[in-house]
Amino acid sequence: MNAGKVFLQANTETISAITTPIGIGAISGIRISGSKTRRIVLKIIKKRKRILANRIYHDFVIDGNCNVIDEIIFFFRKAPNTYTGFDEAEIFTHGGYAIPELVLNLIIENGARIAERGEFTQRAFINGKIDLLQAESVMDIVNAKTREAARNAINILQGKYSMEIKEIKDQLLYVLTIIDANIDFPEDEDIYFDSIKVLNRIGNIKEKLQNMIKEEECTRLMKRGVNVVIVGKPNTGKSSLFNTLMLEEKAIVTDVPGTTRDIIEGWINIEGIPVLLKDTAGIRITNDIVESVGIEKTKNEIKNSDIILALFDGSNKLNGDDKLLLSLIEKKNNLFYILTKNDIEKKIDISKLKRFDARIDTRDHTIPKHINKLILSYIKNNNIVINIPDRIIVRIKEALKSLSKSHSILYNKEGLELASFEIKNAIDKLSNITGEITSDDILNNIFSSFCIGK
Repeated sequence: MNAGKVFLQANTETISAITTPIGIGAISGIRISGSKTRRIVLKIIKKRKRILANRIYHDFVIDGNCNVIDEIIFFFRKAPNTYTGFDEAEIFTHGGYAIPELVLNLIIENGARIAERGEFTQRAFINGKIDLLQAESVMDIVNAKTREAARNAINILQGKYSMEIKEIKDQLLYVLTIIDANIDFPEDEDIYFDSIKVLNRIGNIKEKLQNMIKEEECTRLMKRGVNVVIVGKPNTGKSSLFNTLMLEEKAIVTDVPGTTRDIIEGWINIEGIPVLLKDTAGIRITNDIVESVGIEKTKNEIKNSDIILALFDGSNKLNGDDKLLLSLIEKKNNLFYILTKNDIEKKIDISKLKRFDARIDTRDHTIPKHINKLILSYIKNNNIVINIPDRIIVRIKEALKSLSKSHSILYNKEGLELASFEIKNAIDKLSNITGEITSDDILNNIFSSFCIGK
C-alpha cells in the first residue's frame, strides 16, 4: 500500500459531508476535514473572526450576501488530535432537507469538496489513528441490529481484537527469531534450538487461531444476521405469522388470495442474533402477471434463504399449489414444516409431508416463543455462515495453513529455511488483517462500502 501517496493527496484537499440521515429531524450534522477547515468556517459564520480548538460555539451561518441561513452550534479541533488526523470541524444545523444542503453548498463554495464514501475513516486509517480492523468496526457499529452486535463492534473499535492479533504476531516473531538465529549461526554454541519447545509454541498459536476463527464466525452471524423466509400457498397465514413475529401489523392480512405480491421484510432479535424476516407472495399457479412476478421473487428468496418456514393450511387438504411449493423445497435442508390454522378442524394428510415441526394458530400471540426456538435451534446446530466470504476469516485461515506447514516441516526435520518462510508468510497474513500490509484495491473496496460522512 502506498500510504504516503494517499496521505499527500488527502493533505491538499479539504472534504465535507452531511453526517446525519437526510430528512426531517431536530438536528443535522456536517463534518469538515482538511487544512482549510478553520478558514472555511470563519468565512461562513457571522459573529467571529477567531475560533479556538475544543470549544463549543453558538453562531449563525451566512451566505455571500450576509443573509442568515441558519442558527448553528459548532466546534473546531486542531490536527493531529482529531478523528482523521487533520483539522476538523463539526457543524450542527437544524434538521430537514433544505438547510443542511444550503450550509454544505456554502462549505463547498468556499474551498472544500464533497467527501467520498468512508473518506473520513480512511483518513483516520492512513494517518495511523486507527488500524484497518478498527476502521471496519465503524460501519459495523452503524449497521448493528442488536445490542450484542453493537457491543462487539465497540470492542473492536477500542482495539481489543487488534491487540489479540499483535500478541500472536509477537509470539510468531519470537519463534522466527529462534529459527533464523539457528539458520544464520548454526555453529554458535550459545544458540540452543529446542525443537520440542518450538513445536509446542507453534501448536499453541495454531489453537489460538482456530479459536479466533470460531469467534469470528459467530461475529459474522451477529453482523450479517440470519435470513428467514416465510413461504406457502395463498391464505396459509404467512402475513399473520410475519406480523406476530414482528410484534406489529406490518403486512396486510385479508382473506383474498394473492394479497402479498412483493417481499415485505423486517428485523427481529432472537437472543442477540439479528434475524431478517421476510413475508413472500403465495406460491400458486396463476395467470396474473403482477402476482407471477411476486412468485418468482419468492422462488429466488427460497434459493437464497438461511432458513425456510414452509406453511401448510392444516384445515384443508393438500392441493396443486401445495405440491408446487413442495417441489421447490423438497431438496432443502434448512426447512421447517409448519401447519397453520390449528384452531380449525384438521383435514390435511400429514403423511404426504416429510414431517411437521410445529402446529400453530397464527392469531396466537405465544407463537414467537415457539417459532423463535425453532430458528435458534437451527442456528446453533448448523454453521450457516461458514461459506460467507470474509476478509478476516480468510486471512486467519491462510495464516493457520502456513503455521501447519511450518509445524510439519520442523517435525519432519525438512529444513529450517522452509519453516522460516512459512512463519513469515503467517505473520504477513495477520498483518494484512490490521492493515499493516494491504493493497490499495482492498482498501478501496472496504471504504467504498461506508456511508457518506463516515
